[in-house]
Amino acid sequence: MIENQLIDEMLLFLTYTDQTQGGLGQRGNPLLRVWYDLDENWHSALCQVFSRVYRYDFWYRANRVGVAETNREILKIADMYHPKYVIWPANTLDVTEDTLMALRKIGCIVVGRFFDDEHDFHNSSKWLIPSLDYCVTNVPKLVSQYESMGARCIPMPIEGHDDAIFQRLPHIPQRFDVSFVGVIYPERRNLLSALQELGVSVQVFDNNWGRSKLALNDLVRVINESRINLNLTSASRGLAIWQIKGRMFEVTQCGGFLLTECAPDIEHYFDIGREVICFDTPTEAAEKIRYYLLHPEERESIAARGCERACKDYTARVLFRDLFLQIEHDLQRRGRAMPGERPVGVNPLRKTAAEYHYQLAQLLLRTPTPLRNAWRESIELALANDPSHKKANLMLKTSGTWRYLEGPFGRLANVMDSIQKRAMRWISAHIPRRAMDR
Repeated sequence: MIENQLIDEMLLFLTYTDQTQGGLGQRGNPLLRVWYDLDENWHSALCQVFSRVYRYDFWYRANRVGVAETNREILKIADMYHPKYVIWPANTLDVTEDTLMALRKIGCIVVGRFFDDEHDFHNSSKWLIPSLDYCVTNVPKLVSQYESMGARCIPMPIEGHDDAIFQRLPHIPQRFDVSFVGVIYPERRNLLSALQELGVSVQVFDNNWGRSKLALNDLVRVINESRINLNLTSASRGLAIWQIKGRMFEVTQCGGFLLTECAPDIEHYFDIGREVICFDTPTEAAEKIRYYLLHPEERESIAARGCERACKDYTARVLFRDLFLQIEHDLQRRGRAMPGERPVGVNPLRKTAAEYHYQLAQLLLRTPTPLRNAWRESIELALANDPSHKKANLMLKTSGTWRYLEGPFGRLANVMDSIQKRAMRWISAHIPRRAMDR
C-alpha cells in the first residue's frame, strides 16, 4: 500500500466521550472510571486511515436510550452499513459479549483494544478472547499468553494521540518550573511530598475523578507552559507496577521537556538522556530538576529531539495505520478466524459486569428521567452475566422496591455483624477455653 493511502474499507468506531465532562457524569461501577477522551483523540486519526468511518458514541447513547437499546442500535448499524472492521475500547462494559459475538457472526472483524493488561489480563481481558477477532494489548510480553488461549494478538503499548491536538503552541510563555498532571493516589502523593521536602515545588493539576480534570486543550496548554513536565509511572490500583503512560507521548508531541519516573521498556520508545530524562528516586528527580532548570539550552535540545521522535513514530494516525496494515496482512495470510459460541458459566469478568449493570439499574431508579424505566433491562443484563447475583434477583422480584430497603437493612446487617464480632472477642478474652469447651 502506498504511504498515506487510505484503507478503502468502512470502520465502525465504538467510542465514548469523556465521562467527566459535560452532563454525562459518573455512573455505574467505580472500576470503570475513565480519564481518557477516546473520541477526541482517535476519531480524526482513524478518518486518516480508513476511507469511511462510522462513529458511534455508546456512552452518549446509553445515557439517552439505555444500555440494552444501545447494543441493539450497534447491531442495526452493522447490519445496515456492513463495516469490515469494528474497533472497541475493551475497558468498558456497556457493549456486551453477546453484541461483540453477533458482530462477528454477521461478518465484521472485531478488534478489542486493551489498555491496562498489567493488572486486567487475568480478571478481564482473557475472558473476552472468544468475542474478538483481534486483541490489541498494551503489554507485549502477554502476546504469547493470548495466543496460547487461541487469540490473534497484536502488541500496541501506546494509546496514540491526535497530532492536531497535541502540538507545540507558539509564543506561549512558560509559567511553571515543574508541573504534574494526573490522579493523585497514595504512591504519587508520597513522591510529590518527598520532592517538596527536598525543596522542589511542583505545580500539581490533580485529575481526580469528577473534580478538576483538565480538558485536552487545557492539558496541552499546561504542557507548553511548563519548563519541566513530570511523569509518574506507578499503576493506579495500589499494585507495585510501573508502566508506560500515555502522558509521556502527550508531553513529547507538544515539544515539552519530559522528566519521567523509570518504567519497563521506556528505552524501546525513546533514547534516554537524549530525548527524555528518567529518574528512580525522589532525590534523583530533585537533582535533575535543579540541573535542567539551570541549563535551559540543554533542556530545550532534549525536548526538541523527543518531539521529533514522538511526532514521527507515535501519533494516533501512525499507530492505527500500522495496526490495521498488520491486520490486513494477517487476514491475507491466514484468513478470518471463525467465531465460536459464547462460553458458558460465570467468570471474573461477568461478575464485574453483573455488578456494573446492577449498580446502573439502581442509578436509573433514582434518576427522574425517561430512562428510569430502563432499570429492568439493566437488571436482566446483570443476571445474564451472573444468574446468582442475589441483590439483582431480589431487585427484579420486588420490582425495584428493594432499592429503598437495601440501605437501611444493609446498615443494620453491618451493625449486627460488628456486635457479634465484639461479643466473640470479649468471650475469648474473659472466659477460660476449658469452660467454653464443656
